[in-house]
Amino acid sequence: MKSLISFIDRLPIARKLLLLGILILPTIGVPTYLQLKSSLNAVSAASTEQAGLESARALLSLIQLTLQHRAQAATLLGGKNTVAASREATRAAVDQAIARIDQDQKARTRRPDMMRAWESAVANWREIAAAVDARKLSDKESTMRHTEIIEQYLSILDLLLDDTGLALDSEVGTHYLVRAALVSLPKATATLSLTRSRGAGILARGEASPTERAMLASLANAASDQADDLGKAFDKAFHAEPELSAALADELDRANTSIRAALDLATREIVSADAIHYAAIDYIKTFTGALDPLFALEARALDSLKALLIKSTA
Repeated sequence: MKSLISFIDRLPIARKLLLLGILILPTIGVPTYLQLKSSLNAVSAASTEQAGLESARALLSLIQLTLQHRAQAATLLGGKNTVAASREATRAAVDQAIARIDQDQKARTRRPDMMRAWESAVANWREIAAAVDARKLSDKESTMRHTEIIEQYLSILDLLLDDTGLALDSEVGTHYLVRAALVSLPKATATLSLTRSRGAGILARGEASPTERAMLASLANAASDQADDLGKAFDKAFHAEPELSAALADELDRANTSIRAALDLATREIVSADAIHYAAIDYIKTFTGALDPLFALEARALDSLKALLIKSTA
């Protein structure tokens, strides 16, 4: 040991510093490497989540169009030809949205189970769109089959959240906003839209059996419960990230007010009505007026989610 100390003492100052650097390099180098690796992994994960968010936005747009087509098809097949032109336009818009998503799915090389689910949903859509074109379905059959496709889309959305890491984000506010905007909100929107389609078909036919009234009452109750759950989901996000409340609370309040008005209409004019005479077109307009604020809330929530993901890498 003495000889080593003597050797170091005889070294020029530059070599002493070099030796010191070599000795302490492992001490500072390993933690620095680990920190750099962790930062790069975080940036990569955030980039994947951001790309997943844009894919989710496109899928939600497709769901919105399919919801619209479901209501228009139910009205058309119920006997109201006045919606024929708008239904055809919506059908074309759905086809275009599918083409864009199909290209995105293939470009990103999604997991096999997601691709199989997507291909199945697209095949089902093409089959039902052709059947509506040929008017081979009743309004009830059309609504049921549209609903099956929408459920497939929601399942694909769930797979997408897993595949891109959005479902597993470790930031509390981001996690709760993902749950509210990409799980609770799409489900609440789908149920409210189904209440629109079922009611539109009944009103287009001008009659409702006791079973149909009970079914619509059940749907309205489910839509009301999901609206309550949606508020709770967003409240969790607001508590974790208070700035989200300023961005989204007013949109949420507007949506809730419109939802209650639409559900009251369904109860008054169909579930509890002595006779069915309310205009299907007016019913659709009221429910569309309730759905539009939900779509607006969705758009703003996704913008807020994107901002949180960008913030996490800053």
